[in-house]
Amino acid sequence: MLGDRLSTRFLTNAISYYFNEASKRKRYTEKMAQDYAPKGIIVVKKADPETGKNFTILEDTEMIQTMVDRAGFFVLVSDTEMTASEAIRIIRRRDVVEHVFESIKRHFDLSVTYTHSIETYRGKMFTAFIASILFATLTWDLREVLHDKTSATIAFEMMELNKYKVELQSDGSWYPSYAMSRIQKELVSKVGLTEDEAINQATEIKLLV
Repeated sequence: MLGDRLSTRFLTNAISYYFNEASKRKRYTEKMAQDYAPKGIIVVKKADPETGKNFTILEDTEMIQTMVDRAGFFVLVSDTEMTASEAIRIIRRRDVVEHVFESIKRHFDLSVTYTHSIETYRGKMFTAFIASILFATLTWDLREVLHDKTSATIAFEMMELNKYKVELQSDGSWYPSYAMSRIQKELVSKVGLTEDEAINQATEIKLLV
């Protein structure tokens, strides 16, 4: 019962927040009405004498009541027979994967996926996919460091690795810009590589320019 009350209170606060946000808009647009409709807010293109704006805002009481009735519950639908514990375990695993990809999107600034060609888009998504694998692997390999040092974070470790660069030379070969720092060597060693091995792997990457 406590969980249901908290869910209902959160829902009520959210609707109030969206109502206030909609009220701050200066003029009516169809996109505005479409964006707020699923949130229990009706935006009608009708002058409001109190605000002087060309739209009126109302709460969709029927939708809100439906949302309140469902607050605190979720439904899992599957065509496979399984126990409740098995279904919840699968969903939680998928939720972890989604959170990994979400962190990748934020870290590598992939929230906007627009490109000028389908080839560029596919390349961008493939890069994000590989990055997510490397990111998850690095997080696992550095778990002891992250737990032992409160100042160490994945963002910090990635920033340190990002400083290290292997540049393409005019003759087509690759060469590191400078030697690895002590911290960079420690991070690379966590994934079982030496500095030379890391350089060799980087120089073996074939790029289409």
